[in-house]
Amino acid sequence: MDKNEFRLKTEQMLNYMSNKAYKEAKDIADMIDWRKVKNTSLLCAVSEIYEYNAEYQKSRDILFLAYDRQPDSRKIIYRLAILALKLGEVREAADCYKEFVAVAPKDPNQYVLKYKILKAKKAPIAEQIEVLEAFKKVEYVEKWSFELARLYHEAGMVSECIEECDDLVLWFSEGKY
Repeated sequence: MDKNEFRLKTEQMLNYMSNKAYKEAKDIADMIDWRKVKNTSLLCAVSEIYEYNAEYQKSRDILFLAYDRQPDSRKIIYRLAILALKLGEVREAADCYKEFVAVAPKDPNQYVLKYKILKAKKAPIAEQIEVLEAFKKVEYVEKWSFELARLYHEAGMVSECIEECDDLVLWFSEGKY
């Protein structure tokens, strides 16, 4: 495939992706040898296409190519951890978590990642609650506050659950949760 054909195919693929036509974008992605591509943002986009098509192994393989080109990217490391969890590779996700914290020690997404790993490990609810409470102190996000309220309910912590639900209504009365 020459450079012009590659450019046309990638433009078409990204156009499909922007229109949420992930199946069509994947069909184009399958035609290209991504090992030769140096553009990490393009590799990340291709990884997302495969992820949307539930081809997690291909998505991870492409993301590893991006990681090889930019090993200090917290976005890539985070996504590698998420893909490892989707593939049932909890140990690998934990390794990615450690690397993520080393690269981005102040990024609040570390709490989300840690929570997802604890949940995958089926860790005690108290540990999961602790992580989401720590996240809440750094950043208040509707989805994770709802998850925290759900965990309070599951743990039988009724007053904490009610308080969290009240906060959700106060902050996100028009929100999804």
